[in-house]
Amino acid sequence: MDRTIKAIWGHMLKTTYPDEYEQNSPDFDGWHNGYIRAIDMADNSLILFRHAATENGLLYADSKGIPAKAMTKYIKKAKTPTANRFGVSRMHYRDIFSFGVDNIVQYWTAMNAAIEGNGDISMPTLPNWNLDKGTIDPTGEGNATLWV
Repeated sequence: MDRTIKAIWGHMLKTTYPDEYEQNSPDFDGWHNGYIRAIDMADNSLILFRHAATENGLLYADSKGIPAKAMTKYIKKAKTPTANRFGVSRMHYRDIFSFGVDNIVQYWTAMNAAIEGNGDISMPTLPNWNLDKGTIDPTGEGNATLWV
């Protein structure tokens, strides 16, 4: 694993969770090796999955085959977290996705600058997000800022 990435992750984790980091510091190389093994296994299983999925009707439906009610509920008027910066309860999925991608690009750009020695390794602009919910708090109950 790249030593600069290990340094950035280590700094972020040590700063955010100093006690946990001290008691159980991460094995970045071990994690990375496990990740690579999992990706390799998934890649090798893809051909079998596609074959089995096709025969069992488990592939994604073409958008024309999605019932109107489901299209409205999950695409045209997708539910948003209660607390979000737009103050709306529903948005088009395209807008939610685009907003999330723009945020991720912004933070990956900052991380890349730090990796290349042109940025701040402490990543001061990177909030401590709950990535499952896009909120800036560990419980996922605060304002949603990553996705909406």
